[in-house]
Amino acid sequence: MFSKTAKTKSCTFQWVEISKNISNLRENILLGCIYIPPENTRYTSEESFLEIEDELIKYSTDTKNIAIIGDFNARISTVSDYIIPDENLLEILDVNDFYDNDDNIFSYLHLKDKNIPLERYSQDRGRVNKYGNMLIELCKRSGIYICNGRLFADKNIGCTTCKDASLVDYLIMSPCMFDITSDFGIVDFNPMFSDVHNRLYFSFSFPSSNSLNNSHNTINSNTYIRWDSTKTDDFTQVLTNDTGSSLQQLNDILNSIEIDTATSESVNGLVNDLGRVLLDTAETVFGKSKKKLHNPDHENKPCYCNWATI
Repeated sequence: MFSKTAKTKSCTFQWVEISKNISNLRENILLGCIYIPPENTRYTSEESFLEIEDELIKYSTDTKNIAIIGDFNARISTVSDYIIPDENLLEILDVNDFYDNDDNIFSYLHLKDKNIPLERYSQDRGRVNKYGNMLIELCKRSGIYICNGRLFADKNIGCTTCKDASLVDYLIMSPCMFDITSDFGIVDFNPMFSDVHNRLYFSFSFPSSNSLNNSHNTINSNTYIRWDSTKTDDFTQVLTNDTGSSLQQLNDILNSIEIDTATSESVNGLVNDLGRVLLDTAETVFGKSKKKLHNPDHENKPCYCNWATI
């Protein structure tokens, strides 16, 4: 089975889980379909955004490949949906180590690495409503990013999606999903499909298994794994107790290879797989550290007057 619905306690959205067996990704994809009733109606539910955040926290332990799409009835204009941590402030407070393993606080770097603009465009310059503020806070706390006004046909535009006047329908994704997103845009209004809303379209392009192995070491280029000699025994123990028997599988494949018929592709594949096993084990034992930020806006500025950039 390549897709299935995932359990949810909310009545405002539904999760669809796409298997990694069809995507060739290391984790499944979780796609959420959202509808939040408008403000100031009998169906208004401000709890919906908290429910979404709770579900994101719950499912993010299993996968980082998360996207949500739908009608949020939230007007956000061009308000920033991200936070850039202040390097000087982190050093002054001596909390760099605390945030080393916090993927959300540094997730904006992934967009910069992909040359995706941090600033969004929007044709909806109306007043930001209450739902809009709640959506922005959800994005900042969860480390997810709005695609409208950033990608492909809608880049530097931010088309309206409702009555040609407001933007309330969004595609929102975790940073790693930008790696596989190959198209996004807003379709012209058609009354056959909706009374007042435009349709959103998007597409994913999945990597081949070979390109996935070759790109493993480049994923999360803003983090690194630091060897800790005091945990050498722990590393060996985890590697030995590998529940997936990855090393045994590699050894079986190695023993089955005939020297006379071995190809460079098969050897490279084995080397890549071995490297993946060692990296995954090291990440489990040592964790990941964030590379030191180099924000040009912070250079040559006294630390006492540069407290936060949002």
